[in-house]
Amino acid sequence: MPKIDNKNTLIRVIKEEIPGISDSGIAAIMGNVELETKGGEATVETAWGLEQFFRKKDGKFEFNVPTMRKNVISLGYVTPEGIITEKGKNEYNKLNNTQKLGVMYEGDPNAIAGGFGPLQLTLGKAAGGKKREDQIKSLMQEMNFEGSLSDFMNKIANEDEFGMRATLQYYKKFDPQNWTAETLNDSTAQDLGKNVINPYRKDDRIDWDMYSKAASDSIVNYNTELEIKKKPSFTQEERLDPDDVALESSRTPPKVVTPEITE
Repeated sequence: MPKIDNKNTLIRVIKEEIPGISDSGIAAIMGNVELETKGGEATVETAWGLEQFFRKKDGKFEFNVPTMRKNVISLGYVTPEGIITEKGKNEYNKLNNTQKLGVMYEGDPNAIAGGFGPLQLTLGKAAGGKKREDQIKSLMQEMNFEGSLSDFMNKIANEDEFGMRATLQYYKKFDPQNWTAETLNDSTAQDLGKNVINPYRKDDRIDWDMYSKAASDSIVNYNTELEIKKKPSFTQEERLDPDDVALESSRTPPKVVTPEITE
């Protein structure tokens, strides 16, 4: 499973893509990066186990996405009553994560679907459908990307800089009012996640304080490293006190007297 290699790279790209963004605005984005990637450990969505599609809490589906339930039922992995079939046990469980995402979102293990990258830019019928796919293909052209949709999404997941840049360019192009410096600087991780990135997600399952703290720590680390890089390096002579250097240079070596030899 690909993961984030360097969060400093993400912060640098955020500052480049959104000029004027403050540390609080960066924290709003990075808090969601922490959430979406499980602390940077997974830049591709983790597919559900079959039991998750039908899990209930207080009589209601805990993960209520009807199209996904329909997909696993139509493929014969689960009965309409939510009972996992032998086919589901033997076939679905042997699929890799990418194939399971194809099943979840498109009912097709060969489809490119699910969330990719630092903010889990998502493809699938339950996530924008054909409109989202066309938008991403448009972005591919603007970025002069050569390759397939699958290549593009995998590059978003596998390369920190490309993934963050492509994701931000997508949001700036197709949701510009929510991705300006002014809007983000006045937002929080929870506001951005709940109202913009994934408004259908249940907040009661999310520890926003934890993700916001992790985001703040990343920004402190970025700023600290930036200050270290700004400090000039000195030669040994430059490290000496100026008065000591002047004194040292004013000294003359002692005169060497050669004794006179007489016969």
